[in-house]
Parts: sequence; structure tokens; C-alpha cells
Amino acid sequence: MKSALNFQAKRNAAVIEDLRKAQSLGLENAGLHLSWGQALLQLLDEKGTGEENRKKIEESISHFRKAVALDQNLAQAHLWLGQGLIMSRKEGDDETNKKLVEEACSEFRKVLKLDPKNQDAKKSMERVGCK
Repeated sequence: MKSALNFQAKRNAAVIEDLRKAQSLGLENAGLHLSWGQALLQLLDEKGTGEENRKKIEESISHFRKAVALDQNLAQAHLWLGQGLIMSRKEGDDETNKKLVEEACSEFRKVLKLDPKNQDAKKSMERVGCK
């Protein structure tokens, strides 16, 4: 199992490197940024420091924001942005966390406007208490 996890981490790191190369060659689209953000979140490490993981989460959010800016109709970009925002909450920072949850709920609502049957968005909204 551990070797499978190591393989997956190496694969995601390779994907990120390929995406960097594609961007350096002028490829700039929503799918690139969505994939990049997803790969970053898959690199989160239980053994990694909180700061290392926080940087990956913040970078993934940046890519999800770019994906949404490039294609407002990409439901998955809104979904992953909402997920990333929820993951970026900080213990003990209630005011910031409240804003993050509000923004995440807004993103989940956008997903449901684009894809009314999206179960991931519905479950995420329930989990964080969106109104």
C-alpha cells in the first residue's frame, strides 16, 4: 500500500511538472489550472508539516480561481475551489473561517446552478452547513 502511495505522489509531481511546461509553452486554459490544483491537493502529506500542506492548498486555490476566471461554466472548477477553501480554514481563526465557508458555499451554489444533480456539491454544502 505504501509503495502505491509513493507511486501516486511521484505521478502527481510529474503531472505538475508537465503542467508547468505546458504553461511555459503558452498553454493557458481552465482545464490546465483545474488539473494543476487537483494534483496539488493530491500531494498533501499526512507526514508533511502543516505549513507545507497549507502552501499546497493555497496554490491549489489560486489555480482553481484561474480555472473559474477562464471558464465560468466549468462546474468542477467551482466545486474544487469550494473544497480548497474549506480545506484552507485555520484552527482558532473564526472570522476568517466564516468568510471562507461563505465563499465556499457560494461556489457550491454555482456548481448546482450549472449541474443541479451534482451530489458532491450537495454533500459539501451539508457538511459545512451552507444555507
